[in-house]
Amino acid sequence: MIIACVAYILRTVGYVLVPEMSFVVLSLDLLHGISFACSQIAGVQFIASVMPDTYEASGQGVLLIIRGTGATLGLFLGGIMEDNLGGRGLYACLSAVVTFGLAILGLASMMKRN
Repeated sequence: MIIACVAYILRTVGYVLVPEMSFVVLSLDLLHGISFACSQIAGVQFIASVMPDTYEASGQGVLLIIRGTGATLGLFLGGIMEDNLGGRGLYACLSAVVTFGLAILGLASMMKRN
């Protein structure tokens, strides 16, 4: 999940910093594949580790429902944010949210080890 978050942050920060639509933006889109694949793998692995073997498929179904609901809400709220902040403002906010989430993930990992 850390790799997915870092790839996403790099991509969204790049969108904010690139002055206009260019080849750089297309290059940044390669990071989408990394972030999407790594987050999918991490989610499936997490569900497999916390669910009993007999309920693993049900856990994967719940994960899909959560992802679908999150995507729906994200698209709706993202549209509102883009209308109010513009594209660069939207991606700056998204980068900040994922950075905050990554910090929480890091803190939780550190606390779990102790």
